[in-house]
Amino acid sequence: ALTEGKVTVSGTPFVFTLEDKGDGTWAYAQDQAFSVEIHAPGALDMTLAAEKLVGTGTFDAGMMAFREVSSTLSGFVLDQTVTEPGGAVSTTHQTVAETVFTSQSTAADLGGVDNVFAMTARDSVQAMTMPASDGMPAMEITYSVARSISEGSSKGYQPEAVLALLAWVVAHPSEAAMT
Repeated sequence: ALTEGKVTVSGTPFVFTLEDKGDGTWAYAQDQAFSVEIHAPGALDMTLAAEKLVGTGTFDAGMMAFREVSSTLSGFVLDQTVTEPGGAVSTTHQTVAETVFTSQSTAADLGGVDNVFAMTARDSVQAMTMPASDGMPAMEITYSVARSISEGSSKGYQPEAVLALLAWVVAHPSEAAMT
């Protein structure tokens, strides 16, 4: 668990195996349940959990990106309560039976990485309550989606620049260090 001021974050560890393939690539595999809880008293209470997260992939150290990734998330649940500064409270409860994600990356002709990805989700249900505000009455909304499909791509993504920025942020963990 990590406590920073009044915010508490805790969760199960992410466990995965890496295998050096000897050619500049690493095989990745994961098979576990997980949960994450975030508590900011008077502002946010959130729990994310999944019965199972199974994934495999190949990381290419030369590209600094995954050549391919395949993952399946089963039994996902999100519970969230948000309290606004004035005391209004909204809630969300979402379940997703299964989400499948695949991604393939190749070295881009002009540098960086080109990527295509696809994600499908099935049996998603979300129930929300929203407080009254600005002349709008309080609302309860529930929707369900039997199946959704998302597809996308990127061209020339520069993982080295993003990883350098991430390394800088990790090396400067406070506002004072960043300044």
